[in-house]
Amino acid sequence: MNSKSSSPQPPAHGLRPTAYGLQPPTCFDLILFSHVAYSGRRGRAHHFVEHLVKSHRVLWIDPPSSFLRNPSLRLARRTVSEALDVISLPGGIPGRNFAPVSELSQRYWARRLRPLLRSWRDLTVPSVFLVQIPALWQTARLLGADLRIYDSHDDWRLMPGNRPALIEAIERHAAREADLVITASEELAARFRSFGALPHDLPDACEFGDWAAADRVPPAPELRDLPRPRFLYFGGIDECFDADALRALTEAFPSGSAILVGQVADPHLARLLQPMHGCLLLGERPYGQLPAFVAGADALILPFAITPRSRARDCVKLYEYLATGLPVISTELPQLRRFPALIEVAPKAEGPAGFARACQRALAADTPERRAARKTAALEHTWARRVEALESLVNAAV
Repeated sequence: MNSKSSSPQPPAHGLRPTAYGLQPPTCFDLILFSHVAYSGRRGRAHHFVEHLVKSHRVLWIDPPSSFLRNPSLRLARRTVSEALDVISLPGGIPGRNFAPVSELSQRYWARRLRPLLRSWRDLTVPSVFLVQIPALWQTARLLGADLRIYDSHDDWRLMPGNRPALIEAIERHAAREADLVITASEELAARFRSFGALPHDLPDACEFGDWAAADRVPPAPELRDLPRPRFLYFGGIDECFDADALRALTEAFPSGSAILVGQVADPHLARLLQPMHGCLLLGERPYGQLPAFVAGADALILPFAITPRSRARDCVKLYEYLATGLPVISTELPQLRRFPALIEVAPKAEGPAGFARACQRALAADTPERRAARKTAALEHTWARRVEALESLVNAAV
């Protein structure tokens, strides 16, 4: 790690660090190699950046795509604010799952990014790369930075369309070469420890204020006439979603409603959910509209199948659910160990019927005191706290 300045000075763009404990954090420029596009669904990367731009400049790099999907040879840049720019990469060479092709594309992206970074960087402060996607680790490595962080927040080997052997090889390199590895779950941390890294725990979190006031906003019009009890799920609906658990819920509450707000990524899953009695698929909605759906719900559900991938992922909505105070029902995910007695858990051994019984228990046990306890727990897991922890790690490293 090669620091350009042994005594970092305030950046030329006029932003100043916020207080962190007794010592202000080092001001740095962050180059984020994001796993989602800036214009996409708000998630971990967006929350990091929304807090980081208060004290640092950020260059957000959208995830790459194939030249077949993005035939442009140009690198596009747009300015979002004084402290945030977003970069769209040119299309990569088709065949990303083959190591030589992946390496060629990454070398190409590094060559295109190098002059832009040269003009964007402020040499009076450290540069920090935060890489959230294996497909850009080599690009970040070639560009060089004062500090390189690998953010393991999902098991990329298990995502549809990825080649596990290639992901494994890339992440083994990242474990050896990164200055810091941060992980969102104990399963991911154990994996990187097996590679020889010493990962730092940095789970997902919530914007507490966005959710705690959900009981004071009018319910979404789509829910106004739906029968109760209303069970709400919001977020991506992918291969981790357990359609059998949801079916058991709708059968146990034939006069109730199961409301799913999010894009159904799997066509097979869509065919299972669409005809389900009492199930309402509302599609993707902007983040700012979600508290209105919470306002019209009676309970919040996490019907995830217990698979290697769902065990490895953390879940932003888990923390957001707690911040609302509403009863929360989930299948037996490892991440729930952080919140004993606050979430009604359906044991895996009981199968789909156990999820329906857990929903019945959650409604029966709901009290104002338990709602307050869930909100109190969520206050310990905010994005502001996560970013303070990240800044502390960077400060110690640079």
